[in-house]
Amino acid sequence: MEMKATGESPPSLKISIVVPITRMFGRLEELKNWLNEIDFRIIEVILVHDLQDEKTSEEIKSIVFQYPPIKFIEKTFRSAGLARNAGLDIASGEWILFWDSDDKPHTPELVNCVNLLDKVSSDAYICNFVVEDNGQFENVKTRNWREIAFEPGIWRIIFSRSIIIGKQFPNFPLGEDQFFIAQLNLPNKRICFLDNFLYTYKLGIGGQATSMRANLFTLHQSLRALDSLRKNQIGDDFAFTSVMYWRQILTLMKNGSARLKFQALRLALGNAVRFNRNYLKNILALKYVLSRLMVQDA
Repeated sequence: MEMKATGESPPSLKISIVVPITRMFGRLEELKNWLNEIDFRIIEVILVHDLQDEKTSEEIKSIVFQYPPIKFIEKTFRSAGLARNAGLDIASGEWILFWDSDDKPHTPELVNCVNLLDKVSSDAYICNFVVEDNGQFENVKTRNWREIAFEPGIWRIIFSRSIIIGKQFPNFPLGEDQFFIAQLNLPNKRICFLDNFLYTYKLGIGGQATSMRANLFTLHQSLRALDSLRKNQIGDDFAFTSVMYWRQILTLMKNGSARLKFQALRLALGNAVRFNRNYLKNILALKYVLSRLMVQDA
């Protein structure tokens, strides 16, 4: 289902936005900007500070002081996933979003989307997004579950509380959001695709986990977890997780050190010759990821 969300949002509906923050002193302008646009009657904001420096703590507390409705958690988690779990535990909204503190959400578009949430029966709403890279902007549209798996940015998904209740983010430095999404078996859920551009994701920001090559060696934790999850999946759910799995392997093969490239190649070869009930879907997932990456690099 694909449609354009427009119109006023009903004041009775409630959305919770969970935002993990760490080591962001002096870099919270985007957060301040969109908080100034929030209607706190219908949107609950939960800021979770993964405490690792006092200056960031002081800056966040000054922001919270300006907006009394904000829920604030401060604790040393050393993990974006665990910080999100803490926020999710106290979220009261019927719908949940996970945003990052260094990106640019489009809050007017969120207000437009809210108007649909109680009118169209869905487990998740998938929005479009924009990628900003060194002043260049690319619009990314999502039209099916394979495209969600290939571009699994969690920040453009509006989740129904009913499908994420009991689910947790793992304690991974990278790939924790992909594992969270993979648990949900989205291909067999009611998904509504919206034309709205909900979010601008910024690449190349200092401190951004995905821009730190030193963290790539930890991606094997996510790969093991995704592979373990795949063993209990069949059909499109298996294919969905496999797209994310293969993309992570190919990321290591492209950007990792010589050692990581070798390890990724071993994993790739081992998976490509693993014969089981999902063999064909596994190979088709690899073919899909390769075709999409070739288009990107063209």
